[in-house]
Amino acid sequence: METLGKSKILVVEDDVLQRFIAKSVLSEKYEVETASNGYEALEMVEKNDYGFVLMDINLGDPSMDGIKVMRMMRQHRKYKHTKIVAVTAFAHLREWYISEGFNELIVKPILSDTIFEMLDKVPNVKNVYCFA
Repeated sequence: METLGKSKILVVEDDVLQRFIAKSVLSEKYEVETASNGYEALEMVEKNDYGFVLMDINLGDPSMDGIKVMRMMRQHRKYKHTKIVAVTAFAHLREWYISEGFNELIVKPILSDTIFEMLDKVPNVKNVYCFA
C-alpha cells in the first residue's frame, strides 16, 4: 500500500500499547507496518527494503534485543548505511549507542514532534522502520 508522498515505516515494539501509539502517530505522514519482536523484524527486513529504523532497545527478549537486531541488520549489504535510531529511556548512554552502530538516539517517552523533526532531516526518506 505505497501511497504517493508517504514513506513506509516498520514499528517494532514488544509493548502493544506503545506499538499502537507509534503507529497512530506516524500514520499521519507515513504508511506504517508493525512487528512485535526482533525476530519478526528481521524476517520483515529480509522481505522488504527500508531506509530508516527507530529501534527499541529492550524488545522483551534478552536473546534478541534492539542492539542485536541492529547488528544483524548491519551485516546485510542493503542495511549497512540505513539510518537506525535507538529508542530508550537511557539518555545518558547516547554516545555508547552511537559508537555501537546507531545513527542517533531518541529518549522515551517519544513525542510525535521529536519523531517528525528527525524524519524531516533525512533526505529522500522512502521507507522508515520504527522500533519504538
